[in-house]
Amino acid sequence: MLILRDEKKVQRYKRISQILSVVGMVVLITGFILGLRNIVGAQLISLAVGFMLSQVAVYMAHRYVRTPRPDQLLDDALRKSIKGGRMYHFLLPADHVLLTPSGPIIFHLKYQAGDMSVSKDSKGRDKWQQKKVGFFRRFFGQESLGNPTREAELLVEGLANFLRRQAPEVADQEIPIGVIIIFTHSLIRKKDNNKEVRVPANLDLKASTFTAMHVSKLRGYLRSNRMGEPLPAETYAALQAAFDKKAGNLLGQEQELLPEEA
Repeated sequence: MLILRDEKKVQRYKRISQILSVVGMVVLITGFILGLRNIVGAQLISLAVGFMLSQVAVYMAHRYVRTPRPDQLLDDALRKSIKGGRMYHFLLPADHVLLTPSGPIIFHLKYQAGDMSVSKDSKGRDKWQQKKVGFFRRFFGQESLGNPTREAELLVEGLANFLRRQAPEVADQEIPIGVIIIFTHSLIRKKDNNKEVRVPANLDLKASTFTAMHVSKLRGYLRSNRMGEPLPAETYAALQAAFDKKAGNLLGQEQELLPEEA
């Protein structure tokens, strides 16, 4: 599997995250100092700005700073599972897109920890819930879970619009765009028959409109579920050309190849 990754973007956002983290902390400390001096108006503004900067830094750090990054965990999970695939990281309207002979698959990565569940509301829409997350971590250590289903729908719309613009020769075709929602949080330790094992948090995701799972389950899922019918050769070539155009000069450099299963 060929991997095309915008490393310059990763490093740039990593640096921005680190700067915002420091600046946000300085602004928060300034706010506390202003509070000690009873300068209430300036204190409130300082605390609000500092909190906002810190949250943006956390948002970016989870994507571009932490080791291993979510995209690296995804690459490892796909190892020996996908033949003839081309992975595009941080290059397309969706950050992680795998082009397979059967069409593109969007991987929507979520790093949030805690127990996750999906149910249907009164209108049949996905309702996501996140539990067992401490107060400090919920408000300072990670962004909220949001609605991964709606986020994934927007990613599909964005990629479909991109294809209509960049691959007009297949605009009249129904291109299947797959979506898998992937949670990448660290495995937790749990006792099983007096043995310590590492497992994902409790994930009840069966009701999700899109396939959803922990990254540790992805390899087994791909092995047990066959891809769809291959696209016509000219359609696949048009998709690859549109995606590769966004990769630009990355195609002229040595790229990372993951070994494929025989």
